[in-house]
Parts: sequence; C-alpha cells; structure tokens
Amino acid sequence: ISLEISPAEVAYGQTLELLGTNLKGDSTALLISHRDFPEPLEVDAAWNLQTDSRLLTVTVRPKAGTQALLPGIYSLMVRGTTRVRLPDGSQRDFDAVSNAMGFAIAPAITAVNGPGPVLTIEVNEFEPHGLAAGELLLFAGATRLTRVGAGPPGAGEFFTPAAPPSATRSIAFRFPAGLAAGSVVPLRLVVRGVESSPWWETVP
Repeated sequence: ISLEISPAEVAYGQTLELLGTNLKGDSTALLISHRDFPEPLEVDAAWNLQTDSRLLTVTVRPKAGTQALLPGIYSLMVRGTTRVRLPDGSQRDFDAVSNAMGFAIAPAITAVNGPGPVLTIEVNEFEPHGLAAGELLLFAGATRLTRVGAGPPGAGEFFTPAAPPSATRSIAFRFPAGLAAGSVVPLRLVVRGVESSPWWETVP
C-alpha cells in the first residue's frame, strides 16, 4: 500500500482525502498515531471511512473511539486486510500497512460574541482550559495576547473558563490597548503548533 494525503490540515467535521494504491482490502482501517498514544488508534464508524482502492476519505472527528483527539499534529497509516483460504481449508488474514503520513487537526473559531470590551471566542470541539500554557496561543493581528489565570481579562489578555460547562469551549479576551475602535483585526488561535484560519473581528 502506498499513500498520499490531501489536504494536510483539516478541522473537525471536514473531509480528509488519502490518495494511493491498494487502499482497499476485505476490510480497511485507518490508524492514527501521536507521541502521547501508547499505540496507533483505529478510527471508528463515526469517521465514515469510504474507499475505492485509490481514494480513501474520512470525516475527521474529535475522538477515535474513546480517545480524544485535540488539535495538533498526527500521523496516519492505512491497513488493508485480505482473507485467504489455505490449502487445508482454513482461512487466514494477511495485513498490508501503508507508509505513514503526517497531518494536522486545526482548531477553528466558530463565533465571537459580546458587546465589549471583553469578547468571547467560541471554538470547535475542544476545551481550551485543559491545554497547558504553551499549548494555546491567541493572536490579535501581530500581537500575542497574554493568558491569565482568572477573569475578567485586561487589555491584551485572555482567559479560559473551566466552568460553567456551557463556557468550557470558549475563550474570553480583550483586544490590546491602542487599537482604534471600529478597526477590523484578524484573530488566530495556535493549538499545539497548529494555527486556525483567521477570524476577522471589529474592535469595540
């Protein structure tokens, strides 16, 4: 099995396409690896794996089985299993595993709410408060905001609430001082080395 990947970066809910040869056996599995995992994980039915031998597609989900997949950089392989009948009448499965390819699950900003000066960023399918300080960065334009341990954040700061449950997928922030009201500034998240698409927001 040989493998190429497109695109190399996707967000939750988007389709990941794998191009190659012999990407279909009697059964086919997609295996995902990360340095934090003791062994590769096989994606489950929620990923909707489809293959015609040359093109394999999956819908990226925030979990593989019970394992959460945070935004970050992963590698994947395709395993094709062929069942062969032996001369004695018994059957045996033979696995063929592709080369490993890297891909990234990107964070996404889905909404920005609030009248200001404190605004709330809503994110997709992960909880920012569970990320260590160096694993979560927030930029307003070229300025990196400072993470603080309690809200409300001051100018140029952001805070990741751990409660109530409705707020755990959000980030509260204030734009840096000196930005003119009414100006439009791109917001970007960087989670474990992977950057979101920019979200353009008007300064209150």
